[in-house]
Amino acid sequence: MSKTKKIKKQMQRNVVEESQEVTLNKKEDYINLIKIILSILIFLGLAYVYTRTFITKDWKKEEVQAPETVIDYDSIVAKQALSQAEMEYYVIYTNATSERLFVDYNVNATSKVLLPMYKVDTTELFNEYILVDGEYSKTPENVDEIQIGTLPTLIKVKEGKVVEFIEGDEVEIMLTSLIESANDKE
Repeated sequence: MSKTKKIKKQMQRNVVEESQEVTLNKKEDYINLIKIILSILIFLGLAYVYTRTFITKDWKKEEVQAPETVIDYDSIVAKQALSQAEMEYYVIYTNATSERLFVDYNVNATSKVLLPMYKVDTTELFNEYILVDGEYSKTPENVDEIQIGTLPTLIKVKEGKVVEFIEGDEVEIMLTSLIESANDKE
């Protein structure tokens, strides 16, 4: 064999070996890339679990459901006391202790014998201004003149004017007699 042939064969072997090395390097590169990507994903997953477990601590939190919205058509603000749709109705000014009077009346008002009644809750922030400690008129001409000194207070409104103004224990007596008279009519 001549020297040229040997050199040619040697060159061919080198080319084949180099091509094999390049192929092996590419496979190794892909494997290394996949290992790096998996390592990053595992690190991010562990960071997520650590954050949820130790920092936000929200793994076991129960979902808080918003309370169901209930519209109370019988509750009004103090400024609406003389402007309801009916020609004749009652408005009761209550707090937590006198709320029962309003409920008792409205349970019996379903018979449609009694006049409708609206409630002004004086414990609400936008109704507190109506409570006074001094003197006030029991014959108000308009809604701005209505002031309450004793709870509960009941007013009867007829055609946008206050025709009755009842306070304190007399309110319960009046409502009881109205309910009894309505029961007698049934």
